[in-house]
Amino acid sequence: MKKKQKKKNLSRDHILESALKVIGFQGMGNLTHRSVAAKANVAHSTVSYYFRTIDDIASAAFKKIQIENRNFMDEQNASLADTGKRRTPRKLMEFAAEISKQEFDSGYILQAEQELLLYSTKNEQLRAEYSSYVNKGCEAFDNFLRECGYKNPNGLLIHAFWSGYEKSALEMPERYDFSDMADQAMQIIKTFK
Repeated sequence: MKKKQKKKNLSRDHILESALKVIGFQGMGNLTHRSVAAKANVAHSTVSYYFRTIDDIASAAFKKIQIENRNFMDEQNASLADTGKRRTPRKLMEFAAEISKQEFDSGYILQAEQELLLYSTKNEQLRAEYSSYVNKGCEAFDNFLRECGYKNPNGLLIHAFWSGYEKSALEMPERYDFSDMADQAMQIIKTFK
């Protein structure tokens, strides 16, 4: 990759990370080109150069979260394959719990994800991207469970449980433990046999 392209990608990523901080700490209502520019410590025109509209920023920020979550899952799956350990629903749930914990511990990523989810109800483009993301995830989860011998998997049910758990953890963090989430998800998965 050329030096100029690398610099462009670094600037864009830095702006997206700053946008996620604005969304996660201040909410979608405070997401503007100026607020992102201030957080990124760049000129307003730099943000506008990469993202024409607020919807473009929101969409790209949501994709960034998706990609990072998918990369983490792929890395974990690859590490299991490298060690020769068997992939099980328990391991998958533990990976997902680890993602949620990391997002929660970041102080803003999980909140930003929830804000973007709410925003997607008013934004056709983001709603379509979110729907596609959920459908692909549920389909992959269903296929994974079928490979593990489950006859009636329901990835959408697990997704709904997981999303509700993450939202509740943001509202009442003192009452939720992400390691318990994997155990509770496994109780649901056992009903898929």
